[in-house]
Amino acid sequence: MNLAMKNFLETLPHSQIAVLVEKPENRRYLSGFTGSAGFLVITKGVPSLITDGRYADQARAQADGWNIVVHKGDVVLVVKELLLEQRIQEVWFDALFTSFDFHRRLADTLLPLGIELAPQYELVETLRQIKSSNELENIDRAFEITNHAFDYIFGELHAGLTEHQVSWMLERFMREAGAEKIKENHVVASGPRSALPHGRATDRVIERGDFLTMDIGAVVNGYYADMTRTVVIGKPATRQTEIYHLVLEAQLMALDMMRPGLMCGQADDTIREFFRERGVDGNFAHTLGHAVGLEIHEKPGLRGSDATILHEGHVITVEPGLYFPGWGGVRIEDPVVITASGHRNLATVTKELLSL
Repeated sequence: MNLAMKNFLETLPHSQIAVLVEKPENRRYLSGFTGSAGFLVITKGVPSLITDGRYADQARAQADGWNIVVHKGDVVLVVKELLLEQRIQEVWFDALFTSFDFHRRLADTLLPLGIELAPQYELVETLRQIKSSNELENIDRAFEITNHAFDYIFGELHAGLTEHQVSWMLERFMREAGAEKIKENHVVASGPRSALPHGRATDRVIERGDFLTMDIGAVVNGYYADMTRTVVIGKPATRQTEIYHLVLEAQLMALDMMRPGLMCGQADDTIREFFRERGVDGNFAHTLGHAVGLEIHEKPGLRGSDATILHEGHVITVEPGLYFPGWGGVRIEDPVVITASGHRNLATVTKELLSL
């Protein structure tokens, strides 16, 4: 049983509660099991991992200390038997992930037996916010590959390439460097399309004078990297230089705030005020940043409504951007690990405005 699971068990108030875990990232975090089909039934006794025959051997190898249950029929009936064996009186389920149909079947099966169903919110996600040393090793490696990918692509970019070609060059490099995959929906957007914060690659041919925004990330052992750089193909125009340096100034200001004790919303509010004073707050189309880990977007978030206080072990991206429809946009994104004395920036790639 891993440390994450031991910590989670300490959150259970008594032995007559069971927690059902379906979400793949939470399942992996608590059990180590990486298969695509699995279901956790967690109690103060021996926890159970329910899966099917395709993953039986994998589950036994990965989920040390777990009771592995291989089923062929309705998983709800398997859950019922496990609960009855341990005289469980209350079942906690993930209110944000459990489907209506599955909840209905659970209720039809368990309520007549006197077993209550209690919705819970982000029980595991709250524990996942603070990264362990092992998690940080995986995150460091994912960002190392991503940094190298940017260094590589900066030497290859030129007018005449398509966005799809650049996207594939980045993906191929990261996979060959050891990434198990790359983050979903990575961004390669050029020219006027760089005004799209999440612009997916197209067949558009990159031209001289274009902004080119690349938002990419390698994945290592399930842990995501997320980093963005914007460059200019050819010589930058005066306005391009001005907007780029405005975003860079905002990012450096935000990075300087990243330390234990900061309330997440304060950072977002500060940067919005910075842009407001310069008349471009309406062009900042997203939040200042977010946590990363087993998911590309985790909590806490650097947004005005988030009152979370940063602590040592949080991993947060800082990514201000300005977007002007029909013209283009700039985003600069660095990831930081919050440390006891401040933060450690995982981005080693230059933030100078590159003319390529």
